[in-house]
Amino acid sequence: SGAYTYRDGLEKFRASVLVSSWTAIDSESFAMWKMYAKDKIGVAIKTTFERLKASFQDEEKDVYIGEVQYYDENRPGYRTGNMFYSVLVKHKYYQFESEVRCISMLDQKETERNYKNISVDLNSLIEAVYVSPFAYETGIIDVIEFLKNKHELDFEVFRSGVNDKWL
Repeated sequence: SGAYTYRDGLEKFRASVLVSSWTAIDSESFAMWKMYAKDKIGVAIKTTFERLKASFQDEEKDVYIGEVQYYDENRPGYRTGNMFYSVLVKHKYYQFESEVRCISMLDQKETERNYKNISVDLNSLIEAVYVSPFAYETGIIDVIEFLKNKHELDFEVFRSGVNDKWL
């Protein structure tokens, strides 16, 4: 048997944490579409911090919301007092994302399954949906409208203003 290390504890902790990532940018971003819209096809959900927080009101377990801190390896520093520090830091290369993360913990049974259902009120969460310009021909709008009507959701669907051939 070997010694139990800090890295072992960190890996075990990270395996029990669920993270949902959002951006705090208040307008569309070419960089975000470019990085996260696979094959130039994607949707973006517009929300606010208040709506995001309210969307978890029916969830029995705690959901923590925090801003990602970006570090510079030339100016090391480590903060203590926040058990989620390891999932709320990224290299400064990603600072343009202005990321906010929703975090929840898996219990033992959920850790064994590797998933957890989180209750989310979609009417509280979704202010609008933006569709990439290249997704219009895919029929995704019809799917979004179908789901919107089926689940009695109230939001508008917009074509992204980022209509760049470089996307």
